[in-house]
Amino acid sequence: MKGFHSTVSRRDFMKGLGLAGAGVSAAAALGAPVFHDLDEAASSVYGKKSWWINERDHEDITTEVDWKVYQAYDPATHPAVPVSQEVKDATTARLAEDKALGLAGKKAGFDRRAWAWYSASGVGGLDTDWNGNVYGTGVLNYWKPAATDVTQPWSKDPDYNLKVLQAAFHSFGTPTVGVVEITEHIQRLFNKGTVSWGENIAEPTYDANKVYHIPAKAKYMVVWETQMSQRQSTYTYSEYPTPSGYGSAPPIGRMDSQAYNYARLVRAQAVSFMKGLGWLAVKPSPSFPVQSTAHGIFAGLGEQARPNYRMSPNFGLNMRYANIAVTDMPLTPTKPIDFGGHRFCNGCKRCGEVCPTGSIDMSDEPRWETVVPKNNAGIKAFFMNWDTCPGFGSPAHCGICQPTCPFNHAPEAIIHPIIRVTASTTGMFNGFFGQMDRAFGYSKVRSDDEMEGWWTRELSTDKGDTIFGAGKFMW
Repeated sequence: MKGFHSTVSRRDFMKGLGLAGAGVSAAAALGAPVFHDLDEAASSVYGKKSWWINERDHEDITTEVDWKVYQAYDPATHPAVPVSQEVKDATTARLAEDKALGLAGKKAGFDRRAWAWYSASGVGGLDTDWNGNVYGTGVLNYWKPAATDVTQPWSKDPDYNLKVLQAAFHSFGTPTVGVVEITEHIQRLFNKGTVSWGENIAEPTYDANKVYHIPAKAKYMVVWETQMSQRQSTYTYSEYPTPSGYGSAPPIGRMDSQAYNYARLVRAQAVSFMKGLGWLAVKPSPSFPVQSTAHGIFAGLGEQARPNYRMSPNFGLNMRYANIAVTDMPLTPTKPIDFGGHRFCNGCKRCGEVCPTGSIDMSDEPRWETVVPKNNAGIKAFFMNWDTCPGFGSPAHCGICQPTCPFNHAPEAIIHPIIRVTASTTGMFNGFFGQMDRAFGYSKVRSDDEMEGWWTRELSTDKGDTIFGAGKFMW
């Protein structure tokens, strides 16, 4: 829908959406610009600096936190209930049946091509251990100054340093980068007993008790986004006799393999770059105690969503996780944001409707009370049932909630960017937007013809959708 070519003022634009009173006031408070046409308004939606994304104070996220209650997550006191053997057997049988039917050519999306694609999408990503060593080689994976080179770390002022990191990381393939100052509160976002922050520690070490010892000079945590393919993830849905009617994800739609693969490559390059500048950069290894959702929210990459994931203003729930690197490089911390996402979840509930196990909280409002022992108290949120969710094989064999979020939808239809703008200024229409999402048939199972069509699509006009090339959003 192109070429409206009408001059639309801030007030007329909001009135055109059906908003008045509080809605117009909210828009004015945000400092909304004057748009020359609706194309311009829609295109203004993408990017962290969009006018409709409001910054908050440091540590003031849209999810309420009671720091008197919230403590570092302790797996010993927050155990997960073991999945019963009956559920394990049922899950294994379901996956085996789907795979057998697919390989026999009797179930679309599960055929040999799909399994080959899923397997191949996880191949090739280079990774390093927590301190930058390439696995299995002992060789440092970063440029190290020679004796004849300048040996002091490269640095300018913290604002400029941040811009340099954002530019470099962007070229490696991540769309968004933030920074969190590691205060006493932020230290609680690491699992209990896994990190020691010490004044007398000269260099980072990892001991036999699996404790990371981090120098006190490492005052900042760099956090960046791992995006997943929005279009590819819409092939996630399959029919199955669960309460929601959905079942295990066809391999052609499962984004975990490709996203983790890409994340390894971006992570290795990001840490190598920081070390090449001469700064400490400690990154998460597979055992590193990362609270991915919380780190991303405090860094301003998104807000907490209904299924406990981080919701991005640009990519919805279609993010795999937030990667981090702890550093002593002087950086300006970024602020948490409010784009209306946390509030939008109150009236939407689309992710909960498609959950095969009913693990997503369907309450109308966030709450302080936890649901299962694995939940960590101290935040006001929609709490996931982490006992029943893994029993269905998630996230590898499910992940249905992630591509379902209405904030995922591509901006080609102008209504989707307009909905983002509206949701950021008022929650008045959130329930209606959820109803429209249902009415237009999003989150549907792909037909056999659509599954086949992915393999025979016209590549000359097909739009790419991958974290690589994030300099241009091609959805």
